[in-house]
Amino acid sequence: MNATFFVSPAGNDAWSGTLDAPNASATDGPWRTIAHAARCAQPGQTVLIRQGVYRETLRPANSGSADRPILFRNFPNETVTITGTQPVTNWRTDDQGVTYHAELPVDLKNGNQIFLDDQPIDQARWPASESAATTDDALFFPKRAVASGGSHTTLIDPALADPALPADIDMTGATLWCAGGLKWVCWSARIDRHDRAAGTLHYRKTIPNRRHHFYTAKEGNEYAVIGLSKGIAPGQWWVDRATGRLHLWLPKKHAGTDPNTLTIEAKARLVAIDLSDRSHIHIQGLRVFAGAIVTNPQSSHLTLRNLHARYLGHSYYFDVSARFALLLKGTAHRLENCDIGYSSGSVLRVVGNDHRITNNHLHHGNYTARWNGAVALTGRRILFSHNTVEVSGRDLVTLMRCSQSLLEYNDLSLAGSLTCDLGMTYGHTTDYRGTTIRFNAVHDNLAQGVAMGIYFDHVSHNAVVHHNEVWNVSFDPLRVNNPTYFTLVYNNTCFNTGPLGTWDHAERSDLFGCRFENNIVNDAIELPASAVHQPNLRAADPGFADAANHDFTIKTTSAAATGAVTLPGLLAGTPSPAVSYFGANAPGAVRRKYGHDFEHPPQLPERWTLTLAPMSNAIDNACFEYDLESWQPSDPQHCKTIKGNGWGVGTADDKSNDPTGTGDHELQLGPGTCSVTQRVASLQPRTRHTLSCWIRVTDASEIVRVSVLADGMITQSLTTSSTTWTRLQIPFTTPDTSRDISVTIEKTTPGPGLARVDNVGLPRELPV
Repeated sequence: MNATFFVSPAGNDAWSGTLDAPNASATDGPWRTIAHAARCAQPGQTVLIRQGVYRETLRPANSGSADRPILFRNFPNETVTITGTQPVTNWRTDDQGVTYHAELPVDLKNGNQIFLDDQPIDQARWPASESAATTDDALFFPKRAVASGGSHTTLIDPALADPALPADIDMTGATLWCAGGLKWVCWSARIDRHDRAAGTLHYRKTIPNRRHHFYTAKEGNEYAVIGLSKGIAPGQWWVDRATGRLHLWLPKKHAGTDPNTLTIEAKARLVAIDLSDRSHIHIQGLRVFAGAIVTNPQSSHLTLRNLHARYLGHSYYFDVSARFALLLKGTAHRLENCDIGYSSGSVLRVVGNDHRITNNHLHHGNYTARWNGAVALTGRRILFSHNTVEVSGRDLVTLMRCSQSLLEYNDLSLAGSLTCDLGMTYGHTTDYRGTTIRFNAVHDNLAQGVAMGIYFDHVSHNAVVHHNEVWNVSFDPLRVNNPTYFTLVYNNTCFNTGPLGTWDHAERSDLFGCRFENNIVNDAIELPASAVHQPNLRAADPGFADAANHDFTIKTTSAAATGAVTLPGLLAGTPSPAVSYFGANAPGAVRRKYGHDFEHPPQLPERWTLTLAPMSNAIDNACFEYDLESWQPSDPQHCKTIKGNGWGVGTADDKSNDPTGTGDHELQLGPGTCSVTQRVASLQPRTRHTLSCWIRVTDASEIVRVSVLADGMITQSLTTSSTTWTRLQIPFTTPDTSRDISVTIEKTTPGPGLARVDNVGLPRELPV
């Protein structure tokens, strides 16, 4: 039965729930709690929630179905808040009205968070924030001290011995939060001893990588100590572990005020909405405060629409975003028209397949500056479209193992407030399998030092980046670090940016199959000969409509209107699929609109497909990062994927460098004879192509053959017995008609030795 039920603060869970308000005799009416409604709701039913604050977790007992979803939403035009907080009451003075104490409702340890009028107050820390309560500036531009030196287990700063530091402040047991080493990320460690005389903090070894010199505390590193046993300034709170009491030093603007007259709350629940193991649930029009929205891999077909969420997860000690964020795991979820902001880690973390993230405002994420950006996308066939993503301590959008996905029409800005060497988007060690970043505005990277726009770090294969506008980025607007293969960078517009370059620990300068064409750049192009990087137009302003106001459409008389290479099919599905101009905009085109628009949501097709970009890799799962998908093994027992060499860079124990990086996985063939084969469709007929791959064998007596077959017959092949990684290149011409071909990689010798294979490539050549 498609019934509608109601929840209200004026309700009673013993009533029927079928009335939107109590009846005149108060014998029937709405339910009182969301929890009760969630236990009762069945497929096809709707729960309308009346205005109020609900201190509970929405956890449906049942799933809906494709044709009968369960809907939880706000009553029309009413504000409904699900909060993870509990009021803190019965405050008593500590010392003449300066500081107060009360019972802490729930001790969440490093996840504790205290709010005054819905704004977080600082946990007792040094240096003290100068704000009355935690604001955007205090979270993303906090007051930090600067180290003068350090080691794997120490941080040195003369200020730690300064007599001005209160004598009764001992930092032992507190958390050191430090942008250590090269300041890529901020890491945290428990302080074991505060040596005031030496101005030194001793901490446990928690460096997040064995190459410690990248992270070790050193001169110039910014840091703070969080979780002191006593407040040192107005606007701080702390917990006395011995008594369980919460202590509060009121902000200056509330000095002399009785805290019992203020709205002070403590986080008491980590999760506000739990949709784990649930399918076909719709959540609409709710506000969430100080709690996460979570799912799990078994969740599917969830729709979250018109939500407003703040402070989803918090900890300065751990990155909690894998558990507490707006966490979309599973299959085929929709996130639409939502305003999601403020979290110590990612505000949105997406894992799984076939999700649609459209027309959202996602902001103020990662204020502890961990590796995952304000948004983190992992999975396949994710549509991330028409979103505004802004303000992050490190990257804005992290793309790790994000394949066959599309990022378009997004407005990405204000990354890097706390760290450096980062991009608005960032990813590495991924076969992107055609993931495309197109039609985005990427601007204003705040990072000091190395600040990028769209940034692919080492071993980022088979991505496509085209028709983006990138501005106000001090370093590379479009960075692809090597070794990387078959990543394509076409028709992007850059303004007020640095040069185009690449970098590799081992100085291999290998961007084989990568192409940088038709871009408007402002500075030098410093790319190796292994990449195609012409033509591009270098100009500060080649004839933009209004660069000062970031209108980068080009005039028909612009230098960008002629001289570009023609790229047919890059804009497949549009009236003009071929591109023959420089930059992101066709001459005379209308200014493109980026980001979210809640008043006029974009009308997007239900289904979308990736364009096969010119010169893109026709081999699927070319790096064997997805087991043997798309490959047919002759003997599954002896054809398998194994752990790869990562970036192929020598370790502290082994200084040698491989000529290629194989990422997380590579293919192993053997022992004995065996092979893998992939069919490749829709290559241009009568066209010269080149197949390539990296191969090595463990024994020089073994032979590996790579072949191209048409109509079941070998047309071209090469063999190798190299015991070091070697790239084979096999030129061939496709048949006269557009027929499928096959690629076979075969260990032809029956010996016990093994073959390793990776990074297979076959660019889709342009028609002759």
